[in-house]
Amino acid sequence: AFEMISLCKLLLVATSVCEIQSFILPSLKPYQKPSHLKIAGSNENSVSEQGKFGDTGIKCSSCSAFYLLPSDMLGEKGKRVKCEVCGHTWFQNRDRIITLEQEYTTKDFPLEKVKEIHSKLEKGVSLSSTKKKGEMSLFVGNLPFTLTEQDLVDLFKDYGDVMSTTIVKDAMDRSRGFGFVEMEKKSEGKEAMEGLQNYQINGRAITVRDGNARGGNSNRR
Repeated sequence: AFEMISLCKLLLVATSVCEIQSFILPSLKPYQKPSHLKIAGSNENSVSEQGKFGDTGIKCSSCSAFYLLPSDMLGEKGKRVKCEVCGHTWFQNRDRIITLEQEYTTKDFPLEKVKEIHSKLEKGVSLSSTKKKGEMSLFVGNLPFTLTEQDLVDLFKDYGDVMSTTIVKDAMDRSRGFGFVEMEKKSEGKEAMEGLQNYQINGRAITVRDGNARGGNSNRR
C-alpha cells in the first residue's frame, strides 16, 4: 500500500485543521501555478510568496491547484497524493516533480474557483470537461515552449471571440509545443487560420489548421 500525502488546504478563510494520517507532514497551501518574477503583476498584495530557482512542486491535473513540495517528502520512489481542493488522487513519482526554473511569485488559489469546483463536483460535472467549446476548434502547432494559454487568447482574439484555449503538456507540466483554440464562430476560426498560418512568434512559424480535420488533432488527448 502506498503512503498517502494529504495536501491540506489553508485558504483565505481556512479555520479547520487537516488530519494527517500515518505520518507527519506540514500543511501545504494550494496556489495558482507560479509566475516568473519577470512577468508577475504589479499588485504586491496579490503575491503570497516569492521563491527561487530550483524549488519544486506538483500540480493537480484535475483542478490545476499547485503545491510547493520539497522532493524529499515523496521518498525515494514517490507517494500517492490527494488534492484537498477537488479530492483528486494520484501517484506522484519523485522523478516527475516540477522544478521551477526561474525565480517566481505565487498567488493564492482563488476562493471563488474553489467554490466553483465544489459546486461542479456536487452536481456530478467532470472538471476535465469545463473548457468551453466553440463552432470551430483550431490546432496550433510549433509553439514556443514558453507560450501560455492566455498568450493564445491574446493572439486569436483579434479574429473573434475565443471560447477557450489549451496548451498540451507532458507529465512534468512542460509545454509540448502545440495546443488548441476554440473559436465561437466557424467564420472567425477560418479567418484566424488564414491570418495566423506561419505567423512568427519568437522565431517560430506557427501552424494553424482545423482541429477536427483528419490529422488535425492526432496528438490530442
